[in-house]
Amino acid sequence: NTNYADLSFLFALHRGSPANAHLGREYLALLETTHRTPFYLNLHDQDVAHTVVLGATGSGKSFLLNFLLTHVRKYDPYTWIFDLGGSYRRLTRRFDGSYVHVGLDRRTFTINPFTLPPTKEHLHFLFSFVKVLLQSSGQYTLTLDDDRDLYEQIANLYEIDRDQRRLFTLANILRRPLGQHLQRWVQGGQFAELFDHLDDTLTFARFQCFDFEGMDKYPQVLEPLLFYVLHRANAAIYDPAQADVFKLFVLDEAWRFMRDPTINAYITEALKTWRKQNAAMILATQSSEDLHRSAMLRVVVESCATKILLANPSLDRQAYRELFGLNETETGLVAGLVPRQQLLVKQAGLAKVLNLFVDSDAAALYTNAPNADTEPTGSADQASAIPSTRRS
Repeated sequence: NTNYADLSFLFALHRGSPANAHLGREYLALLETTHRTPFYLNLHDQDVAHTVVLGATGSGKSFLLNFLLTHVRKYDPYTWIFDLGGSYRRLTRRFDGSYVHVGLDRRTFTINPFTLPPTKEHLHFLFSFVKVLLQSSGQYTLTLDDDRDLYEQIANLYEIDRDQRRLFTLANILRRPLGQHLQRWVQGGQFAELFDHLDDTLTFARFQCFDFEGMDKYPQVLEPLLFYVLHRANAAIYDPAQADVFKLFVLDEAWRFMRDPTINAYITEALKTWRKQNAAMILATQSSEDLHRSAMLRVVVESCATKILLANPSLDRQAYRELFGLNETETGLVAGLVPRQQLLVKQAGLAKVLNLFVDSDAAALYTNAPNADTEPTGSADQASAIPSTRRS
């Protein structure tokens, strides 16, 4: 009951689990309780490891995510990161990953969605993807007749020569209203350089980071970009040959710009089904506004086995209680967390304040600072929370 939960913070020394039962491996990371006892952190609850991370600006969100990404390397996973500001550049370099800047005028790859094989799943995605382009910025709402025409013409596109399968061709064979609203995305249009190409050269490394820095200023462009890259990664997640490999997808802030109902439905479905593919999603934000306006955030929280709350002294207590199922004591603990040091982990039957202390080399690796771009020494794979140098 609630009274027991309140008292548990004073008397229960929960140690977590030294083993990750789902993966059949050891715990993810070792942290420290407020009693200075070790706590074995795992994100999995049975086969579900989806996690939401929320903290105010300066609370240590990027530091924590870099910490988690480093420690999950012990499972040799596939890792994909969507970022909006360069928080994972050093980590990606450290793990010999691929770091790709994505922008209107800064890309190292080309995209042609119609190079995807015409499977039922891909055709459904292509329909949804083009629908997002057509409806971006609220410029147009498709009718039922539009939906039928769009799906039919996408299928027809695969009946013509391969070198004609591109967005420009689709715009020309669609009925006039739809074709007109695709003009800014095709040859001669404002955003033609994004998706209207003959070839698709987008590839994925085992550790892959996409940096969409600056693209939050162009939400009508960011949404379809995120959607396409997410779908490409999704195909890898469903690869039967990788069924036994853990897959981790980190959406840091970028997911807040996925406001189109079509994309929200796609993410919601992924949260439901990825666990069966040995995959997990971490969604992180520092925007307290999400608590009030984002229906998507509520879906995310309900789907996540683990909630990690960072310091927020001015938090909306009622919103936190309603959204995260906190009691009054737990809400007070979040308000009193030490920035860049403490976190509250909320899981089924557990709410625990933990300290994140790391050694100096690990701190240098995890820190996201403009003047901190040198490589730390030592092995990041061996970085541990205890024993450690405490950060003030």
